[in-house]
Amino acid sequence: MQRDNWWNYTVTAILILYMWEQHWSYEYGAVVTLIADPEAYSYQLRWTPVGSEKEDAWITHSISTTRPATRLENLTPGTRYVFQARALTKSGFTDWSQSVTRMCT
Repeated sequence: MQRDNWWNYTVTAILILYMWEQHWSYEYGAVVTLIADPEAYSYQLRWTPVGSEKEDAWITHSISTTRPATRLENLTPGTRYVFQARALTKSGFTDWSQSVTRMCT
């Protein structure tokens, strides 16, 4: 994967997010690395455009492992997105992480 531009590096308790742009293919997206929780069986990542944070507007993606990083593609340029993650443990799902907001440019 060629990475022409990297920017907007953010860390929350569980979520590391990079927004990227590939000029050669006109693809826009994000690379998300989740910080491993030793008690987690798996994880969920969700995102939605800012202003659309109603429960049914989120796109949710299940992730079985923190490595390799999760690549999200086809984000809309000029749109601000909200990202959150949570872990599944023996007690159930954790709360969603603090939101990370980034614009896809």
